[in-house]
Amino acid sequence: METLPAQAQPQASAIPSFVTLADPVDSDALPDEATLSRQPHPLTPLHQAISKQRELIAAAISAIDDKNYKQARSWLGEVVSSKEPALAQAGFVEQARGYLLILDCLEARQSGQPLTSSLSAAAKRFVQGNRLTPRRDVRRVCLEGRPFARREGR
Repeated sequence: METLPAQAQPQASAIPSFVTLADPVDSDALPDEATLSRQPHPLTPLHQAISKQRELIAAAISAIDDKNYKQARSWLGEVVSSKEPALAQAGFVEQARGYLLILDCLEARQSGQPLTSSLSAAAKRFVQGNRLTPRRDVRRVCLEGRPFARREGR
């Protein structure tokens, strides 16, 4: 074993008494990288449910962008009707409700009618009470009357 020059060796007085130095790790006891790469993170039912919720919301956003409101409403309805409490706590249900609110506003504007006072009030409550992704779109579509456009060039 190679020793450090005298000036580079730590002095005992430089290390506080409350600090304990760990024993060196036995590198033979550690798994090699090939073993670690073959052991993926376990995919739990909750992970699968979260992934499904994200996919449903992404598909609904695309459907709204394509003006396929019926399909978007169907997918968002699946998210809202989820019985998993962890998904509601993660904000998926409230996020879906924001996109449903956008759909209500778009459909009201499509019919040529002004937004009802209850729909405007719901949009204001959503914008003021949430920090979720659809907040900006609720403000733009429902309160400012702008079109919903997520993709470039639309």
